[in-house]
Amino acid sequence: MSMSSVLKQACAGMIGTGVCMSTLLCAQAADLVPNKEADAKFAQIEKSIFLYDDKPYTLEQAMAKNEVAGMSIVLIYDGKPALHRTYGLRVKRKDLPTNNDTRYQCASMSKMVSSVGFLTAARRGELQLDQSLSAFNADHKNALLDRWADKYFKDESASWPKDITLNRLLSHSAGLNVHGISAAPWLPSRDPLENILFGKSAFKAPVKPIYEPGTRYEYSGGGYVAAEAWLETATDKKFKDYMKERVLDPLGMTHSTFETGDEDTPNLAWGCSRGVCLYNVRTLDVKAAGGLLCHPVDYARLVALLMNGGKEYLFPGAGAQRIAAEDVTAMLTPSRHKDTNAILGGAGDYYGLGVALSDDTSADGLPTRFSHGGSQQGFSNEFYAWRDKKAAIVVMVNGDREWVKDKETYGGGTLSSAVIKAFKVAFDIGGDGVPLKPLCTHDTDCGTGQYCNAGVDLTRNECVAKKADNELCEVLGGGHQCQSGKCGIGRCYTPQSVAMGGTCYCDDACKDGKCSAMDGTKGSCVCKTDGDCGPGKYCDAGVDFKVNLCHTKLNAGEKCGKAGSIGNDHKCKSGECSGFPKHECK
Repeated sequence: MSMSSVLKQACAGMIGTGVCMSTLLCAQAADLVPNKEADAKFAQIEKSIFLYDDKPYTLEQAMAKNEVAGMSIVLIYDGKPALHRTYGLRVKRKDLPTNNDTRYQCASMSKMVSSVGFLTAARRGELQLDQSLSAFNADHKNALLDRWADKYFKDESASWPKDITLNRLLSHSAGLNVHGISAAPWLPSRDPLENILFGKSAFKAPVKPIYEPGTRYEYSGGGYVAAEAWLETATDKKFKDYMKERVLDPLGMTHSTFETGDEDTPNLAWGCSRGVCLYNVRTLDVKAAGGLLCHPVDYARLVALLMNGGKEYLFPGAGAQRIAAEDVTAMLTPSRHKDTNAILGGAGDYYGLGVALSDDTSADGLPTRFSHGGSQQGFSNEFYAWRDKKAAIVVMVNGDREWVKDKETYGGGTLSSAVIKAFKVAFDIGGDGVPLKPLCTHDTDCGTGQYCNAGVDLTRNECVAKKADNELCEVLGGGHQCQSGKCGIGRCYTPQSVAMGGTCYCDDACKDGKCSAMDGTKGSCVCKTDGDCGPGKYCDAGVDFKVNLCHTKLNAGEKCGKAGSIGNDHKCKSGECSGFPKHECK
C-alpha cells in the first residue's frame, strides 16, 4: 500500500481539535517537493564532509572512514522536504541495503515528537501543562507519580513537587537527574516506567531531584519518563497508542511508530557496524524520552511544519493550520527561571519543549534556529533547522556511535555532526570547511584542572573543568572528574572535609560523624553514637536523632542534663553525671 493510500485512511485534521480536513490534504502529507536548487545544494554537501584531514570527503568516503553501516538524509528547502537520500546497509549482518522505507531508532530526537503529544493533550483538556505535580498527585493518589514523589522528595526537596509541572519536565528545568535512558537490563516489572523512575537496574540510579525546580537547565531523560507516566495516568491510555491516534496518524507520520521494535520489525535498521556484534536490535520500552522508531521523511515533515508556524505547506490545503500556532510558539520558547524570569541555560544552550534553541531570534521574536540530537546503542541522529532560511537537514545513522583511534573520535556521532557542518557551509549559515579537532581520550590529554569526559561510551570526548565538591560525577569511576579525586554515590567530595551539620552525600565526606543520607541524596553530617565523634567528644543524638551533633565532653561542674533526663554519663569527661537534682558532671 502506498503512503498516499495509508494517509487517506488516517486523515484526522488539525491535531487536538477533532476537526477533519480534506482527504486530499492528508493523502499528500509525507510527500517530498523536489527542487533543483535543493539538489544543487545537496550535491555540494555530498562532497564536502570534513573529518580530521585537510581535504574533504564524499559522504560514502566519510561513512567508510567512520565505519558505520548505513545512513539516511532528508534536506528541507524553502520550508518543504525536498529530497531523501539513502546510503549503505540497514542490516550489515544480512547485507540488507538502506532504502526509502528504512526506519531508525530516533533516540532523544523523539522528545520533539513527544512534546507535540503533550501539547495536543493539553489543547484537548486532558491535562494541564502548568499544573503542579503536587496538585496532580492529589487527584491521583497511589498512582505511579504519587508513589515516586513520596519516595524521593524528602527533607529539603519535600516541597519541590509544587514547582514541578509538565512544562518544567519537557524543558529540562524540573531539577531532575538521569541524563539519558538506555536499553539497560531492567528488572522484571509490569511497568517499564516504574523501572526507570525507581531505578530497578544494576546500572541506573532512580530519577531523583537534584536542583530546585525552575532554577536551572539540567537535561533529564528521566523527566520525560515522569511526563510519560503523567500522560498515561491522565488519559488512561498507553503513550504509544495516544501518540499514534493523536499525533502520528493525523500528521501523516504513518511510517513511524512508538511500538517496541525487534528483529522482525519491517524495515528497521540494526545498529552494530564494526567488530563483533553482540546484539541485533535494542529498543526502549519507555517511549517519550527516546522510544520512537522514525522514518526520516516523517520526521522532516514535523520539522517543516514547525518551520512554517504549524501550517500545511503542501497543495491543496497549503496554509491550513495543522499544529496550533500557540503550540508552535510554546515549543520554540526557552524555559525561564521561576523567580527572575531569566532564560535558563547558557548562551546557545537554551531549550524549549522538546527542542534545543539558539540564543538569537527572528522577526517574530522566536529563536532563529532549533535542533536536537539523539543517540542510542548503534544509532546517531541529528537535525538542524534555520527558520529564516527555511532550510533544515535531518540525518539518521545506524552503526557504532563512537570509537577512538589516535585521539580522533569516529563513528555515527562524528559523521552526523560533520554532515550538519557541511549543511551549514552550503547554506551560508555558519561553520567553515575545516577539519575537526582531535578530541581527548584520557585525562592526560587535558590541561591542569581538567578531565576528559569520554566516559565509557566515548560520546562527549572533550576536556572540561574538574568539578567541585557536591557536584554530580559518574557513579562508577567518576573520581577523575572531581577536583578532590573522590566521587561517592554520584557526588564529588573531599574526604573528612565537612564539619558537623554541613552538607554531605556520603559518610567519608564528614570530618566528624556520618552523613544522614544513605542513598546519595542530600544530607548533613551527624552522629548517632559517641563512636562517630572524635576523642574527647560525645554525640547528643537523643531519642529523635534530629540534632545529632558532636560536642566536646563536659568538665566537672558543667550541666550534663535536665529534669527527667537519663543516660547522660557519656557527656562528661569523668564519665559520671550526678543526676537529679543538679545534673552536673562530677
